[in-house]
Amino acid sequence: MSKEDPPPMKSPPTFQIKVALIGNVSAGKTTVVNALFRDKFGEVSMKRTTAGINEFAISSRNEWALVSDAPRDSHSVLKEITQDNLELRTSEEVKTKRFEIELDEALCDMRKDTQLVVVDIPGINEADMSKKYKNYVESHWNTFDCVVVVMDGRQGVNTEEQVSLLRFVKSNLESKKDVPIVILCNKIDDQDDEEQEELVLEAQREVEKIFGVPDRQKSLQEVLQATTASKETTNGTKKHKWKKKNTKPSDQVSPVFIPISGVTAFIFQTCSNMPLERFREFDQKLIAKLGRDRIGKFRWKKLSKEDRIKEAHEAVSDPEGYQAGVADSNFDKFLMVLSSLVGGKTAQEKMIQNQIQVSLSTISSGPGIVEKLETIYSTVLALSLGDSEAKNAHLSEIKSTFWRLYKGMEQSCFAKEKSSTTLNSFGPLADELKKYRDFATAVGWNSEADLSVVFLKNAVRRFLKSMKSTPGFVKDLKVVYCAIKEMSLEAEDSPIVEALKESFDRLFHKLTEEKFAAFASADAVGNLSVLGDELVVYSKLATEAGWTNEHLKVAAKFKQLVLAQIGSLCELASNGPSQQVFGYPDSSRPTSFAALSWLDWKLVLRSILLVRYYDRQFCLDFGREIILMECLLESEPEVRAEKNDEQCTRCQSVLTFNRICTRCSRTQHNTSVNLEREKKYMCPSCVGQELDCNRRCGNCHVFYHPHSEHATFSVCPIDGYSLDLYTGKCHSCCKVWKQFPNLPVVKIRHDGNGLALSGSQHVVNIPSLLSDPNHFGHLAWRYCELMATGVGQHSGHQ
Repeated sequence: MSKEDPPPMKSPPTFQIKVALIGNVSAGKTTVVNALFRDKFGEVSMKRTTAGINEFAISSRNEWALVSDAPRDSHSVLKEITQDNLELRTSEEVKTKRFEIELDEALCDMRKDTQLVVVDIPGINEADMSKKYKNYVESHWNTFDCVVVVMDGRQGVNTEEQVSLLRFVKSNLESKKDVPIVILCNKIDDQDDEEQEELVLEAQREVEKIFGVPDRQKSLQEVLQATTASKETTNGTKKHKWKKKNTKPSDQVSPVFIPISGVTAFIFQTCSNMPLERFREFDQKLIAKLGRDRIGKFRWKKLSKEDRIKEAHEAVSDPEGYQAGVADSNFDKFLMVLSSLVGGKTAQEKMIQNQIQVSLSTISSGPGIVEKLETIYSTVLALSLGDSEAKNAHLSEIKSTFWRLYKGMEQSCFAKEKSSTTLNSFGPLADELKKYRDFATAVGWNSEADLSVVFLKNAVRRFLKSMKSTPGFVKDLKVVYCAIKEMSLEAEDSPIVEALKESFDRLFHKLTEEKFAAFASADAVGNLSVLGDELVVYSKLATEAGWTNEHLKVAAKFKQLVLAQIGSLCELASNGPSQQVFGYPDSSRPTSFAALSWLDWKLVLRSILLVRYYDRQFCLDFGREIILMECLLESEPEVRAEKNDEQCTRCQSVLTFNRICTRCSRTQHNTSVNLEREKKYMCPSCVGQELDCNRRCGNCHVFYHPHSEHATFSVCPIDGYSLDLYTGKCHSCCKVWKQFPNLPVVKIRHDGNGLALSGSQHVVNIPSLLSDPNHFGHLAWRYCELMATGVGQHSGHQ
């Protein structure tokens, strides 16, 4: 390959192995990261530095994933992280950034389809941060494949924070995912210091006590021997086979306890391949530490500045010096342990399988199950397991996981404590079954696809059975139909469709009974519009589904609905208006039908008759009802059950206001000795026209009664002369005729939306538009609107 050729590109990695570094504040996590990468990628200081979670995705030199940008160099990464630390240090936000980096040498042997990702997490004991980093570790523990715990070795386990850190790790191991653990006892810069040695032993004993694993040193030797053997096998110098009892060394050694000097490791790891010119720009304090440790304090003091830099560079550049320096820091052991735990095809295959198991166990019951299972299925196929039995086990668990989670959704959907089953619960349930059927069909799981159809049928039947007659139930039925249609059950399983239609009949009948039972006042008329809404929505569903017979059913039900409303109102009107509506304040007027005056009933009945001017269909379908309402309006005095204290001379039954016996139906002549009633009365409307003995006008044929609300006299009923406007006194006979108590004059007012009646004579307010659900003619108008679409064209309606 020539220099002009672009660097080779590899396909995006299918899998990731995540190694998380956690610890308390200033334990040296970032220093360990820099030592691992052999360059300064993170900010290092004596005070708290890292404030964001940084993920380092590692690729070998000249190789990186197509899905990412070109790998970042250490200088740009350090600059960005330093800026982020300044912004996030006082923030409650948990911010994660991913950096694609490349290393000259891989940290461990990686599968071609797998990428190693190192996650640097700020101190979990951050002050005033509301435990946000500790919570992050807990919530993301299942995504980690290995955890490196960095402790401050100079503190040992003398602080509660150190012990709390270890117990925190142990708790997550037991309650969440079991992953390999490496415990680095950092800042052990002088291995021969007796005091530091005692602190290390003390920390090691505490680790053994908390994790319940004895002799960590022996386990460390085992893993080091395994790593050495593995390297020899790779180089072809020696073949090594694990014994049966030692097939998985990582299971025996975790957690591994290693005392290290992160600073020393960083110096030798970073500077060993560094040119002299760049070495001059290196941290002078670290160069001085290197010189005193390698050259000696006495000789170091005698050297000039330039000689110090040269000799320090020679000490760290020498291969033997480098190996000795890394060995003194114990960092070589850490690299070997890390390579053993997360490196190699076998270990990584095991970790990926563990990821699959954890992913399956942590999927929650709810929408989106199938999408997650599809991702896991792709992961299983991409893993290319040599053992077909292991692959089949994963696929079988995918199936069982779906049905386990689906049953959880089903149980929630049909919970007994729910007042009603809504499309918010059934819709996602049916959607998951459809997605799983499609997924199972695509991958060749025919039995699973058939099973999903069976479960959908059962869910539909159960849903229809549990539905409540609440407004909007037809929308739920439409969701059911869509689920049936999407699963292609509409043609092949007609009983399901018939069950849906029967459910509509049952629920609509029940809802109609409920609404008419509550139809006891003028204010409740708007509730009947809900029934019309349900019929309109069902009509649209029938059109979409091609159910011709259902159109006929809708037209018939709607007509019966309008007939029921008109019949109820006519029956109530014929029972007689109330005499007790006058004198009520506007705020306390009764709205029950029993409290309506005849003027209110006029408003009610005429508002329905208004529809005949809108649509001819209303006259054709409700001609008989129109005649009935007109008769009620024309014969208003005869249908009014006015209170009367006169009795029939034969059967002593109460007479009506027009002197008709309520029992024998005979007209009684006035036989009262009351001289006032014996006098001739005049019709208030037809001046000079006398009333007969039954107080009926021979001209206009209207009955009048002195105690009727219609006895608003403008002329003397005896003489026919005009009455005084203010006193009601006749100028001829000087008799004073009083109007009915509290009877105001009906006036017209303009309320901004049109004309309206004023005064306290009526309690019914009629909206201006027929489209208003509170209009008494609204239901009939909706019927005409629906019939205009051709819904009932085959039902005999023309």
